[in-house]
Amino acid sequence: MNMLISTLMMLASIGAAPEQGDCAPLGLSGENLRSWAERDFPTGEEYDIALRGLVPCFDETDPYLRDQIGYTGMSALLRRGEAWPELLDEVMELTLNVANGPDPEGVAQPFAILVISEFVRTDRLDPWMPDSLRKDLVFFASIKMRTNTDYRGFDDEEGWRHFVAHTADLMLQLILNDNVSNENVSFLLSSLKPQIAPSRHAYIHGEPSRLVRPVVYAARRGAEPPGGWGPWLESLADPSPMADWGEAFTSEEGLAVLHNTKAFALALYATAANVDDDWAKPLEEGALEVLKALP
Repeated sequence: MNMLISTLMMLASIGAAPEQGDCAPLGLSGENLRSWAERDFPTGEEYDIALRGLVPCFDETDPYLRDQIGYTGMSALLRRGEAWPELLDEVMELTLNVANGPDPEGVAQPFAILVISEFVRTDRLDPWMPDSLRKDLVFFASIKMRTNTDYRGFDDEEGWRHFVAHTADLMLQLILNDNVSNENVSFLLSSLKPQIAPSRHAYIHGEPSRLVRPVVYAARRGAEPPGGWGPWLESLADPSPMADWGEAFTSEEGLAVLHNTKAFALALYATAANVDDDWAKPLEEGALEVLKALP
């Protein structure tokens, strides 16, 4: 890749981001575009053109174009395994431009992040990224998770956003990648933790279970958060800055923290308790202790 993601994280424009309304891969639109999707996105010899042409769809306010064409189409094409490293590098860079560009409607960045997880998946199955790029993607995912303030999930008119869940999916693909070090996995876990129980929003769109997945697969590969699983999980039971958990019932923010903490602990316990392996025991026991500490 010819630019570092740390540079991309600066919100200055690097290259031209796609204009909204440009979602017309292979020159298709309307019913022709819908028919293309229904036929599982055939490309013939225009595979590379189709792959590039899907990038502008991530910025569409029309949820069908953004989700069923942009994300679903890109996922389908990438999972065919036909892209060569230079093409993967080029299209992922275009997607990163979207993920770091202006997003007044809050729809482009979460979908670009989800698509980046698909690029990481290609590298997991058939490595093509240099180690430096994997490290940059770890940093990218960490910054996106830590700095997120948009908790919108699904809207009947505007469809999905789901920033936290999509960033967790990117973290999951990085954690599943054997070429990402345990040290970098530990860094991802520390970055994920602030979004487990935000005080400004109560999760209702399945976010806790999506946040649990990277945690479980990190443990399965033998990685740990800084300080180990015990202290990491114990800290979830700490009601600070509230004096105690009883105080949660006196404010909306407190109730959100309590709800989110309990939802995450329940999802983690339900997952770990069903795994008959030593690596899952610290998660099962730690999650149970968190649940015991909550009202």
